[in-house]
Amino acid sequence: VFGELVNPANQLLGTFFLLAAAALIFFSKPPQVELKGFLYAIIGGVLWGLYAFPTRFVSSTPLNYSLALGVGILLSSIVYARGFLSSSKENNLINFTAGLFWSVGNLSFFLAIAKSSLSTALPVTQWSIVIEVIAGIIIFKEAATRKEIAFILAAVASALVGVYFLANAVK
Repeated sequence: VFGELVNPANQLLGTFFLLAAAALIFFSKPPQVELKGFLYAIIGGVLWGLYAFPTRFVSSTPLNYSLALGVGILLSSIVYARGFLSSSKENNLINFTAGLFWSVGNLSFFLAIAKSSLSTALPVTQWSIVIEVIAGIIIFKEAATRKEIAFILAAVASALVGVYFLANAVK
């Protein structure tokens, strides 16, 4: 649509590796994993990946993306308004810090789009999964067995290969 794709083979390979990563994550857990939660994650990932697309028709300035995110934050806050602040000052400080990380990360993402392209910036920002997966395994002990850890690490490797191909499918 925006004339950024120059290597369809890399696009296909990148998409394949990302789908393989999703399959590995799904099969890494015991059978009692709730399919509904996995489907919500896929929907969230697809919609998060699409949110920058409509604003690119207007322009690729950080301000346009900020407006889109602001609307999303407002709607999400309305939906989750009950219990927005916890009773613990420590929890509120942790949430504020996480929000600050998220805000600076998104601003960096907007600047990356403005200075490069959407189809380069979006895949490259997905390297964040490495940090999230490591935190899930080491800090939150979300993977209990060696088999789960092996599947998850294989999924991360597959996703990173996919990101590489997608980022190199553009001008």
